Amino acid sequence: MTTLEFARRKWKQILDDTINEVKADPEYSSMTACDQFLSFYYTLTANLEESRDFILARYDHSSCFQLHTEELRSYRKTFLNYSSEVVSKGRLNGRLPNLVVLNRGYTAFLWAQHLFIARYWLTDESQDREKTDALIEKSINSFFNLLGKGDIQSILDVGKFMIQNPIKLRWQ
Repeated sequence: MTTLEFARRKWKQILDDTINEVKADPEYSSMTACDQFLSFYYTLTANLEESRDFILARYDHSSCFQLHTEELRSYRKTFLNYSSEVVSKGRLNGRLPNLVVLNRGYTAFLWAQHLFIARYWLTDESQDREKTDALIEKSINSFFNLLGKGDIQSILDVGKFMIQNPIKLRWQ
């Protein structure tokens, strides 16, 4: 087995274990999409902690968790599928707007946020990585609060209005 194959399997196993663990929680299906993601990230960082030596060996602080495309291909695909599943639940129960312009953007934003959280975790030297936990809570809650059904619809309504009714400048 090559180093690349080993790393692919290791990353995929960490993510699969995390998803299986959070879904095994009897309360998982009744959680909001936001709470499902919070549970996912807290579990993921605990699972990453168990493999911290592997991760630190793969990524030095100068590259600061620059994720290799080949190494994380199946990891990324699994994460995007999981994210899509959770976001779909949020759209179905009305907590997230089902807007065509945003449906693909949700998972793309969540992947970028995922990389940001992972990068932060890698360099977090606080006791028990409590600063990473705070970042997870603040960033996930912010994402779901910002994209809440009323908020995003209001923003899009203003944008639509401004496109349909542009400001007419009068130069004197």
